Amino acid sequence: MLKFIIQNVFYTILFLILLLNTSCEDVIQIQLDEGKKMVVVDAFINSLQDQDQYIILTYSENYFSQETFKPVLGAKVTIKNLISNAVYEFKDDSQNGIYTFYPSSTNDTICKANVTYELTIEHGNNKFTALSNTKRNTVIDSVALGPDFRPTAASNKKIWYLFAKDVKGGPSDFYQIKSNQNKSFILAWDATPTFLSAFDGFNFVPPIAGNIVSRNKELKSGDSIRVDILSITRQTYDFITQMRRTTFNSGLFATTMENVKTNLLSSGDTKVVGWFSTSYAVSKTKIVP
Repeated sequence: MLKFIIQNVFYTILFLILLLNTSCEDVIQIQLDEGKKMVVVDAFINSLQDQDQYIILTYSENYFSQETFKPVLGAKVTIKNLISNAVYEFKDDSQNGIYTFYPSSTNDTICKANVTYELTIEHGNNKFTALSNTKRNTVIDSVALGPDFRPTAASNKKIWYLFAKDVKGGPSDFYQIKSNQNKSFILAWDATPTFLSAFDGFNFVPPIAGNIVSRNKELKSGDSIRVDILSITRQTYDFITQMRRTTFNSGLFATTMENVKTNLLSSGDTKVVGWFSTSYAVSKTKIVP
């Protein structure tokens, strides 16, 4: 009897091991209903004349799709200045879904401060529209070396700083700060990364000002540091913040997934997502001595 029981236990354990191994090797295919494709709009425009101004139109793909995003071709894309009524047309000459504005002169700048612009996209029976107000901007004083105040930094270490201050007075200002020596752009609410009303009109705090060059990057003589500050609206600040949170939302403290905001409206059957933003921009370049 005991031998019979032991044999049964042995065969039961063996069966469970085989079952677990088989389960680990099985590939589970999840079949999801294919959703209706939406138009995705990437329309971040600024006043920098030495950069191409373009709007990218693509179709959405399903969550598990391995396909590349297909371009939206044959659309009519325009931006209108709602004060002067000037209309700027964006053309997709390369037929890749990237609609580019070609200025007729150096004075033909789209984004002027304190002006509202209307984006219109017409494609087939669909029409998508959005509004963006171009906010005021600050002035860059300089880009220069200064002491590294981080607790872990060597006592004699110096880093590059952006010397600029928030525009004083009025409603809060929002900025997107880009540098060619740091792939990650910086967001600022007045002079700080988040809301602190006491810092209105102050110099940008060190976490912003001292982050224009990647920490582990060593620059040599002749290298250039270019910093662009783009004025953005509170809505654009919130949109970018949400996009960052959604992109890096993982791990133990991940939050519930949420739909990403959009400021585009659709008057047709096709849904639209994405964002339209116009920025007045200032720029400064420093050559490392």
